Order: sequence, then structure tokens, then C-alpha cells
Amino acid sequence: RKEEVGEAQRWKVAEQKRRAEQRAADQKRAQRAAEQQQRVAEQRAAQQKWRAEQLGKIAALLPRLRCDDDANRREAFAEFKALGLRSTFYHNGKRSCYFPPHGSCGSFVFDPSAEELEMPTLLELRRAGFTASEAYNEGYRSLPEMRAAGYSLPQLLQLRSIYASSLGVVRGCNASWLEIATELTSEQFESIVRELKMDELRGALESLGVDKSGRTKVTLIDRLLQFGWRTRAAPPAAASGIDMLAEEAKQDVCAVALSDEVETLRAKLGVEQQARKQQADEVALLQAAAQRAWQESKRREAAASTLVVAADELDQGAFLRRFVAFRQYVEMLLQYLPSKTARNKPWRLTVRRNQLCQDVVGHFSPAIKAADTKLKLFQRTEVTFVDVHGSKEEGEDLGGLTVELYSCFFREVLLADFGLFEGAGDDASTSIGLLPSPTADLQSMNNIGRIMCRCVLDDQPLGRGLGRFVFEFLADAHEWRVFKDVHSALAVLSDFDPELSQRWAQLLVQPPAGLTLDLFDPDAAEEEVPPESAALERAVLAGCRHKLLTIREASLRALCDGFTETIDLRLQLGALSAAELLRMLRGNTELSCEELLACFAWPDASVSAEAKAGFAAAGSDAPRYLREIILDESPETGLGSLGRLHLLEWATALTALPCGGLKDPINLKLYEGADEHDLPNVHTCTHEVHLPPYATREQLRAKLLLAVEHRHDGFQIE
Repeated sequence: RKEEVGEAQRWKVAEQKRRAEQRAADQKRAQRAAEQQQRVAEQRAAQQKWRAEQLGKIAALLPRLRCDDDANRREAFAEFKALGLRSTFYHNGKRSCYFPPHGSCGSFVFDPSAEELEMPTLLELRRAGFTASEAYNEGYRSLPEMRAAGYSLPQLLQLRSIYASSLGVVRGCNASWLEIATELTSEQFESIVRELKMDELRGALESLGVDKSGRTKVTLIDRLLQFGWRTRAAPPAAASGIDMLAEEAKQDVCAVALSDEVETLRAKLGVEQQARKQQADEVALLQAAAQRAWQESKRREAAASTLVVAADELDQGAFLRRFVAFRQYVEMLLQYLPSKTARNKPWRLTVRRNQLCQDVVGHFSPAIKAADTKLKLFQRTEVTFVDVHGSKEEGEDLGGLTVELYSCFFREVLLADFGLFEGAGDDASTSIGLLPSPTADLQSMNNIGRIMCRCVLDDQPLGRGLGRFVFEFLADAHEWRVFKDVHSALAVLSDFDPELSQRWAQLLVQPPAGLTLDLFDPDAAEEEVPPESAALERAVLAGCRHKLLTIREASLRALCDGFTETIDLRLQLGALSAAELLRMLRGNTELSCEELLACFAWPDASVSAEAKAGFAAAGSDAPRYLREIILDESPETGLGSLGRLHLLEWATALTALPCGGLKDPINLKLYEGADEHDLPNVHTCTHEVHLPPYATREQLRAKLLLAVEHRHDGFQIE
């Protein structure tokens, strides 16, 4: 009797201790949440204060920039540059300005007219010391505009590397040969003459001589003769002392010799450059092969040293059959379940880009009537985005804006700022897939479950981010597939916390003594685990259950309730294997070169497609360059694995390739009216990519990577 009483007292003390620890943990989590909210509020206040300070500095500097005192004006311009102000894109036809990120304050965009700030013109900036290169970097790309602002031809020649040559700058300025001959030095003039062909030389000579003295034409002839006969034994006599007709004849002879010599040198240079390029490509391929071999050996070593069981291999043929059967079942539901109103009346969603998650979660909140909530699940959506200025973005939703909405939502809702999902530890970057937070708002999780159900019905892949255990729980397969044995549990845990999974797997190889059960499951009693494989496997399995399920079960239940509220697909999803379930819901997030290549409808497939694309008529090889870039697996000269996925997202707004592939391929078309300085354009609704007639593969790759980098900017990108 005494032993029983003592045992009961010990159990009571342990239970009180456990409850006290649980309360302390809850208080600590609540304190961390309050601290996070306070940090966010302080950051916003600091950003508002910083914004006001920067605008005040601009307002104080503008009068000094327009004063007549050169020293004061240049000093003000130096302070103006130090602010880091940028103005590189347009919105609704007006130039907007923005400050880049500064410390923890982030960046902000503002409209000068709304702030009653009259920003300095290019002429005023030039008077203050704004160089031509700085003007180009700040978005002033029009050479005639820069010329009108007072920049001389020698100053604009600083941009010759951007416009390929000095002659390109001169042509862009629409400068006359009279201005060229009078403003440029002899060396600069010779560099331009060196690039001229015979017909251009004659045109230059015919356009000069408009001055009364005729000295400009004589000067050009004299320089042409000196340049053309430089390598010969004896230079001719000065052009100024020879009859004009004789000089024109000599000019023709020298120009022909110069043109032939230049063409010969260019041909030799082209052969040498091609040989060097082939050699560099071979070296790059060898280096890439060696790098892949080293990575493969490291991967095999890591796989051999761990007991963590990876997801079972995907049988592509069997999976496609099950996927088609699943889609047929879903299409049958979509044919008979929706009402006439749901089929005919679109669901119009207005979403602010700076409040995207809150707006989307609010749209999927349960309606007053249950029938209205069900109606939203089947209605065709028409999305309208609102930019940071409060203006509705142009664009008709033919499917592309809806896809972009889902992609942006599942990218932003996983951020730690919203407190709905979490990774392992304080740094969630170590996690492959995130899980619902134990302290997440249950109503928000319920709404996210409805959004996930809508994505499954629309065959919209969710992409990277959500953890594997979330999908297993939604398919109601977690008990019999994840927690059936310790190796399956560790495989799923490795998706959430790879480091912890690796440590526990190493314990199974050599079970140490002195371990207690509470080290794996904090809610368990502090009893010692025997140094035996079976006992340690039970302890590790309990720890996996605690990490994956126990502490976050309420959030997972709320997510599952929203997912199965209208249509319960758990039976159909549970019939898939773990790898098949991941592929169906996440989509293909590891695109090969061939898979991405198959997403495009290439113009050379048929004569009609080639004529419709327009590249052949313009003499452009841009489609061939794009194909070579996609097939190049090197991240330095091609795209790389992550770059291929980003290209797919830029062209279609999809963060992963659906299991059945794209419904409509990506069509390539010539970007009419654009040149090599413009970025390629994309229409995600119709899966169209418009490419300017780039002259080289390197130009296409550089502009394509820049456009892909800004794929999340919406309609603001120029």
C-alpha cells in the first residue's frame, strides 16, 4: 500500500512538473510572438521615419541643385547621389522614384508629384556634374534626350561599350558629320572612320562640305588618306594642296583598300574568336563533368552513411496511369457537382500585391451560407491585382493571373512573418519543407486548406515549400505510412529537420547508454532508454511523432478540415505512393533540360509556325540561341537546375511543372519594334514569349536572366 501511494505521489509530482514546463513553454512562445510583433511595429516605425527623413533631405537639396553657384550646386549633387535614390522604371507613363533597401528599413517607392517634389531634369543634373554613364545607369537611355540636355559627343562616347562601338553612339545621337568632325579629336574621329564601309564613307563625304569654306570635307579627305596610307611606304601629299577632284579619286581608292583590309582583318578575328570560344566551351564542359562526378560521389557517400530512407522511386508509367485516373475522377466531380450559377458566374477577386496573403485568405473565408462557400470552390476566377500605389494593374485574366495568384500566395504565406508555418529551429532555411506552426491561427489554416483543395481541382501545383508530412496528413496516410516504422518516420522528418533526422539515424547505428525518453519526446516520462536497437527505435519513433504531429495537431486538423470541407479526396490521394503524392501536389520541381525544352512550341517545327513567329522574316536566330541556352546545363553559360525552374515560372507563372505537362505550350514570337537593348516580354495567360532580335547568344542570355530575375514584379517591369 505504501509503495502504491509513493508511486502515485511520484506520478503526481512528475505530472505537475510536466504541466509547469508546458505552461512555461507556452508563455515563452507567446512572449516570442509578442516580441516579433513589437519588432515588426518598430521596423515599420523606423521605415516611416526613414522615409520622412529621406524625403526631407530631397526637398532641402532641390533648391541647391538649381542655384547658380557652381560649387554649391556640385556639393548638393554629391549629397544627392549619396542618398542612393533611383528612378529606373515607369508607372502609368510617369517616372517613379525609389530608395533601395537600407538596413532593416527595406525599400520604398514614391511618386514625386504626389509628394509635391519637382525632381531635377537631366539638364539640371548635367550642370551639377551628372556624367553620361551615370545618366544611362539611372534610366536615361535616349541618346537624343541626353544630347538635348547638353552632353557633348566626347562625353557620350563613354557609352560606346553599351552601344557596341563609337559609331553606334554617333548613330544613336543622330549627329551630323559636320558635328562629328568639329567636336571629336583626331583619334576619336579615326575610331569612327575605321568602322565605316565604302558606301558609308561616300555618304559621309557627300554630306560634308555644306559649310562655305569646304574645310570640313577637305579635313575628312586628308584624314582618310592618312589613315588609309599609314602602313604604306610613303604617305601622299597633303590633301589641302591637291585639286578636289584628284582628292576624291584618291579617297575612293583609299576607301576601297581600307574596306578590303578591314574585312580581311575582321574575318581573321572572327575565325580566331570562334576557335577560342570552342576551346573555352570544351574546357567548361570538362569542368562541369568533373563537378557533376564529384557531386555524385559525395551524394553516394552521404546516402551510404545514413539510415534515413528516402522516398520510394517514382515509376513514371504507373504514376501517369494513376494520375490520369485521378484527374478523370476530379473532372467527373467538376461536371456534376457545380450548380448552373457556379458554371456561368465568375468569381472576381481583387488582390493588393502588398497585402496579397491577407486578401487571398480573406476571399476564401467561409461565407454566411454554406452554399456560397461551396460555390466559390467551383466558380471560374477572374483576378485583378492592385499595385503598391493603389491602382489596378492592366491585364485580363485568361488563366495566367489566377496561376500567378496561387504561386505568389504559396511563396509568401510560408514566410515567418505571418506565423502560420515554421521550419526547424530559428533558421527555417535548413528545412526542405515547412509545417504548420503550433501557434498558427486556426481559421487562417482552415482557409488555406480550402485554397489547397481549389489548387488540386484546378491541377495547380503547389511547388516547393510545404513539407511532405502535410501531404501525408491530408491524404490520411500518416499513421500507416509515416509512423509504421522508424525509417519511414526519419525519411519524412528529414524533409522538415535534416540535421535532427541525421543525428537520430546515427544513434540507431550505435545505440549509446544513458539516453532518456524525454530527450526524444518532451511530453514523455524521464525514463532511461535501454541501449538496444528495438528500444531506441521506439524512442526515435516517438520523437518523430512529437516533432511532426503532436505539437501541431490542431493546426494540421484545421488545415485538413478546410481541405475536405466540400470534396473529400483523402481516399483517392491515399491510394498513391509517397513519391507519387509529392509529385502530384508539389509538381515537378526538378526540371531537366529535355523537360523544359518540351514545354516550348519551336518555330522550326513547321513552315506555318515559322512564318507566324516572325523570326525568319527578320533574319533573327533568337529561337536557336534560346534552345542552346536551355540545353546548356552549366549555370555559367546556360541556366542550371534552378534557372530552368525560374524560366518556367517567368513564362507561365507556375512554380512547378504540372504532372500532365502544360495544357498549352509556350509560343515564341518576334518582339516587333524592340532591339537588343530591350528585355524580352511575356504573356502568361496565353503562354507567349516575345524575343527581340538579339544578335548573339550572350545578349539573349543576359537579357533573359535579367527579366527572369524580376519575374515577381508584375506589370511594373519595363
